[in-house]
Amino acid sequence: MKKVVSDAVERFGEISVLVTAAGFNHALPIVEQELSEWIFNPNSEVYKNFLRRIPAGRFGEPEDFVGPCIFLASSGSDFMTVANVAVEGGYWAN
Repeated sequence: MKKVVSDAVERFGEISVLVTAAGFNHALPIVEQELSEWIFNPNSEVYKNFLRRIPAGRFGEPEDFVGPCIFLASSGSDFMTVANVAVEGGYWAN
């Protein structure tokens, strides 16, 4: 996604376009959904291993994306270009 946005900025630099993709990076299934429900069994080792790596101490909820999306839709992000906003509880910082 970053490459697509970067190419668009180069090609259409005179046009103001805001492309946002707030979410988790590298398809990390940190929010429970139909395709990732197998991970959310509290008794599984996969669940325990994922949870250990999240400094926030919990998996994400859909509501966790609201604040970043509001920010990206606001004038507060007007000067941002080709940025990745990771909403993943600190998983990749670990």
